[in-house]
Parts: sequence; structure tokens; C-alpha cells
Amino acid sequence: MKPSQIIISIAVIATLGASFWADLNDTHVYNLDWPPHARFHAIVALFVTSGYGLIALWLIWRQSADQFVCKTVAALMPFVSWYGHYMAFFLVGPSDTELILGLPANLLGGGIIMGISAIGYFQFRRERRILLNADYGSKR
Repeated sequence: MKPSQIIISIAVIATLGASFWADLNDTHVYNLDWPPHARFHAIVALFVTSGYGLIALWLIWRQSADQFVCKTVAALMPFVSWYGHYMAFFLVGPSDTELILGLPANLLGGGIIMGISAIGYFQFRRERRILLNADYGSKR
């Protein structure tokens, strides 16, 4: 078990947890003021995120000859998920989301989670570089 696997897993699990916490309640999925079609799309988005989150966790922890691709794709999962929140903010403006430090809570939380994922990814690159250098040195 490597630190990068744990760090990226934390970002993926935080993304999944935040999605369920924010959407599976009476402000979104169970909001009777929303049209049924909007609630349908909220559920679809929630479970699509869950699906590729589970795939990301599998990629992080599986043994593979190409760990670089597995870890890179897994580390991108939180970015793919949170990207839509940022696009909605820039295209239609802020929602009625709570503000923290003057920023919408979902964007602040998403930014922190993406930062954690980036740290995990760069830690993986560091671990890989150390491993490659050690392997190269042993072949001399």
C-alpha cells in the first residue's frame, strides 16, 4: 500500500460522499418542487458519479502492468465530477448554495477535493520516479 493510493482514494471517496450527502435529500432528489425530469437527472448524475468512482477505486488498488494509466485515470475522477459544478457556476452563475469564505460551498469543497487528488497524483509520480531510478540503478 502506497501513500498515493490512500490519498487518491480519499479524494474519490470524498467526492462520492459529498455527492450523496448533497443530492440524496429533500433539496435535490426528494424536492417535490422540482419537476420529475430534473429529479431524474439528479439521480442519473449521482449514480454515474458513483459508477466511475467505483471504477476509480478499482483502478487505484488493482495490480496492473501499467500503473501509470490506472493511477492517472483514477486521480482524474474527482476532476471530472467537480468540473460540472464549476461550469454551471461560470455559465449560469451561483446557485443558492451556502457561502463559505465568500465562495459557494460546493466549489470550495470541490476545489479542496481536487487538490487532494492532485497531491495524490504527484505523490504517485514521485513514488514511480523513485522506483524507476532504483530499478535503473540496479541494472548498471
